[in-house]
Amino acid sequence: IQSGVKKIEYNAFYDCTSLEKITIPNSVNKIEYGVFSGCTSLKEVTIQSGVKEIGDYAFSGCRSLKEVTIPNSVKKIEHGGFKGCRSLKEVTIPSSVIKIGGEAFYDCTSLEKITIPNGVKEIGEEVFYSCTSLKEVTIPSSVKCIGEKTFHDCTSLKEIIFNDGVNVNLKMGENVFKNCPNLDTIKYKGNLSDVQKSMFVDEIGRDINFVHIS
Repeated sequence: IQSGVKKIEYNAFYDCTSLEKITIPNSVNKIEYGVFSGCTSLKEVTIQSGVKEIGDYAFSGCRSLKEVTIPNSVKKIEHGGFKGCRSLKEVTIPSSVIKIGGEAFYDCTSLEKITIPNGVKEIGEEVFYSCTSLKEVTIPSSVKCIGEKTFHDCTSLKEIIFNDGVNVNLKMGENVFKNCPNLDTIKYKGNLSDVQKSMFVDEIGRDINFVHIS
């Protein structure tokens, strides 16, 4: 895509199954709905600084995509942005991001580790649903809401880390940790009230280890 292009229309490269590499120039503000959806051979994506929003289903079904670096200009990853990117092992989410929409990384079955940046206030519904290789998640104190079924079927998930404390107003939807049989530890800085501990135990459905970190 040539520098100077400001907008890529909806579904512009939809189902281009032979496309392997793409660079999105800094002149583009938003990657629109479904632009690269179904590009099953897409392996390498370069998103230049300037892009502010990754739209709904922008890269959904890009099952050959292994790594994505999201630039510091991006503020929103919308619904289903990387849904079904089954080869995606590593994602760097910058501190500029304030919203991660529902199903953003749904069924990313190779994703092993994720750090939510400080500044994100809400993790949408089913964001990491069926990320079966996900072992560790780091969540900042800025997060006030974890949506319904966010980590549903994350069967390898072992620990949740609140690296700068747990938001005192944190709320969780239903079935956030359903079918996470290996989740046994929550690590946290600062204080974690008995009420909050009970909230996690009730949601996970069994006793777990709460480990205070300095």
